[in-house]
Amino acid sequence: MKYYQGRTLDKQLASHRRTGRQPSFEFSLQILGRLAAAIAALHKARIIHRDVKPANVVLERGMPILMDFGVVRTQRLVERTTTTQFLGTIRYAAPEYLFGEGYNRRADVYSLGAIAYEMFANRQFYARDQQWASLIVARREDDVEWQPQDSSRIAKQNGFACLEVVLFILHHTLWEERSSLKLSSLANAVDHNFWNGSFHFNGGEIKKGIGPDPVPDHYPEFSKLSVREASALAAENLSESGRSSLMRALSSRTTWHFTGDPRAEYVRQGQKAGLFRAARGSWYPHPALIAAYRVGTFGTDESRGA
Repeated sequence: MKYYQGRTLDKQLASHRRTGRQPSFEFSLQILGRLAAAIAALHKARIIHRDVKPANVVLERGMPILMDFGVVRTQRLVERTTTTQFLGTIRYAAPEYLFGEGYNRRADVYSLGAIAYEMFANRQFYARDQQWASLIVARREDDVEWQPQDSSRIAKQNGFACLEVVLFILHHTLWEERSSLKLSSLANAVDHNFWNGSFHFNGGEIKKGIGPDPVPDHYPEFSKLSVREASALAAENLSESGRSSLMRALSSRTTWHFTGDPRAEYVRQGQKAGLFRAARGSWYPHPALIAAYRVGTFGTDESRGA
């Protein structure tokens, strides 16, 4: 068996939390993309890891190595572990696996989402509960905590497109569409840096290029966070005349498919804030910005600090 002497991801993340230093977006996506590829390879071989957690990820020259395959063959929650190991399993395990309700490969996808949460929020998954008994109660009754301030920080530091990727990952691993993330799609998007250009979502997949109308009548809950953030960013980065010009442009069209004049004030300001996307030489307003206009929150910053 090969020996790896790198640092485990849980120690790396604990160090970030102690110092208050946020893991970079690029580092986080590289880790998640490679872990997604590794888990997808296991699933292709009909293997479910069942214990994906930061302590089982070794960083070798900055790249993650998924370790500890000691529980892949069993069908029930392993109890023959030390208290510390068992607590780790409780914290990161999918609820259906934790409570004996049956599981499949989606259990690993959920655990990947828990790791993503720790990297993007810079706090431990279910951090308020450190005793195993209270942790079990919390896992049964409490939702995963995500705050508007988390969205604001990511958008300000990395841009709106990066926030969109973060919320998509969390939505399709931990929230409404839990464990529906297509692992190979995430790995491919990371390899090709989709967030640096035009991309869209199709179910649990990230696809390159401009997609169909991404603002349906029923906007998913995770996207509502994007809508609030788009409103706040518009209020911060677009001048009053820029907001008025963009509102007139939006009100004159029934769909989002229009070309923005690159010389227009609102396009220049919106591009800088990450609220416009480039595609085929044209500029398109971000779908969340259009949704903000449709629901009447465009250009307001009331979501900040909520």
